[in-house]
Amino acid sequence: MDNIEDKFRSLEIEAELQKLRQELENSANQENPSTSQSNRTYTSPQNSRSDSVMNEEKRIRFYAILGLQPDASFKEVKQAYKQLVKRCHPDLFFHNPQLRQKAQEVLTKINQAYNEL
Repeated sequence: MDNIEDKFRSLEIEAELQKLRQELENSANQENPSTSQSNRTYTSPQNSRSDSVMNEEKRIRFYAILGLQPDASFKEVKQAYKQLVKRCHPDLFFHNPQLRQKAQEVLTKINQAYNEL
């Protein structure tokens, strides 16, 4: 369970980093409002490239949630998913509402990672 909690913490850190990146981009855009529309169109290839980099980071993060390397096969993904669900299903923690809530949050992340992969 500690390993799952570590993964969950790393997800929270990643989410905070993403928020900070977004705030930084927004503040940079606000500092330079004189950018013309043509310049924004010109920079869009960079934006699409950064989107693909972000998608790749997201994919790698999803593999990490499942405890796998990014080159794992679908069979390995499915097996890791099943093992994690068996280990941290909220119904296993019926006696402790706090652990049950935490398990629900972790399971949500696991399900999201599996569905995306």
